[in-house]
Amino acid sequence: MVGQTAVDESVDGFSRTAELLAELAPVALVLVVGIVAGYLVRRILVRTGRSTGVDDFVEGTTFERVADSFGTSTVGIVATTVEWFIYISAVLFAFEFLDFDPFDQTILLRITNYAPNVVAAFFVLVFGAILGDKAAVVVSERLESVKVSEIGVLPSVVRYSVIFVALLMALSQLGVSTFALYILLAAYLFGAVAVGLVALRFVLPSAVSGLYIISTHQYGVGDRITVGDVEGVVQEVDLLTTRVDDGEREHVVPNSEVFEKGVSKET
Repeated sequence: MVGQTAVDESVDGFSRTAELLAELAPVALVLVVGIVAGYLVRRILVRTGRSTGVDDFVEGTTFERVADSFGTSTVGIVATTVEWFIYISAVLFAFEFLDFDPFDQTILLRITNYAPNVVAAFFVLVFGAILGDKAAVVVSERLESVKVSEIGVLPSVVRYSVIFVALLMALSQLGVSTFALYILLAAYLFGAVAVGLVALRFVLPSAVSGLYIISTHQYGVGDRITVGDVEGVVQEVDLLTTRVDDGEREHVVPNSEVFEKGVSKET
């Protein structure tokens, strides 16, 4: 009888071990697949980002400089975020197989349903920050090409407009109410209009004066002129300012001031 009992206990032990292994097998498979998938996806994203010129596109942007300060890159941050999202998803799936709930079931369900929205919102913000920087650079270069580089506020307005739109899209991914989004949009539009009006108040007189000076050829590069207390040779005439070199330093005279004080040109 004693021998039979020992045999029965051994059989029961092997059975429980087999059942445990059967339960753990899918869990181990999920974790292994998650680890391999996260690693491969990260490698693919990094390689794809570099081959498609994403590194060159984001070079010089604020986000890329921040990423570089942490010893990584924009592509690296995006790839790592996706990688860890896959890892965490695999762990949550493993919990489901084990019927193990480290959190309250309702909380775990909310985390599972909400995590993709958080990741999507993060990517929207990253893309918005990069696109805002690139748009500001394009606008700044365009202004310089038409000789209105002095409107330095415009590239900033463009940058933050793009970022603000991205922020609204990210908030919508997180389920923020539409009413709150409209309030934010209205406040931003009010601020943008106010900044635009203030900038226009100082820029418009010089711009109108510059158009008149350029179109009527009042003076040009190389002419010696006098505007108020400034006397010298014209170095450049653009839409907003006239640059005059008096031999010691270069003066930047707003075109509105040219009209207010008058200009005399030596012939």
